[in-house]
Amino acid sequence: AILVEGFYDLVPKRVLRGPKERKEGGSSNAMSPAKVTALELELMVAGLPDIDVNDMIEHTNGNLMTDPQFSDLRTWFESVLHGLDVEQRAKVLSYASGSGRLPAAGFRDLQPRFNVQVNVGEPPENLPTAHTCANQLCMPRYTSREELHAKLIQAINLATEADGGFHFL
Repeated sequence: AILVEGFYDLVPKRVLRGPKERKEGGSSNAMSPAKVTALELELMVAGLPDIDVNDMIEHTNGNLMTDPQFSDLRTWFESVLHGLDVEQRAKVLSYASGSGRLPAAGFRDLQPRFNVQVNVGEPPENLPTAHTCANQLCMPRYTSREELHAKLIQAINLATEADGGFHFL
């Protein structure tokens, strides 16, 4: 009970519960606190991880990393990851794995291994998708670095909005 009360000192109950229900006779334009997403709560409690992109690339499986036909896409993906800030890299990890945190030894100990799959038949207008139980990021064969960057950012931002991630787009 003391631990829970201490937690509520850091993150008030009203923030975790989301917007208050309006009581009868209450003001219709009263401000309500915003709800905290699961990822935001994780980052508040544990802090932002500093994800080493080189470690990520070294320990990533999937056809993006092994198939020569995707060498341009692989180069763009690595460039995009290096250009992201700390929070965005944590969001990419969270999007693909369900958690913005890594084991103590980094990607080497992530089980199952992080992997990126290119779905050749998927139109490049689609956003990347993920299978969090498999730590897998799936993407169409994008035609430019800019397109890959824009679609990845759109996907991770949509996934970390209001309800913590699970959306039908």
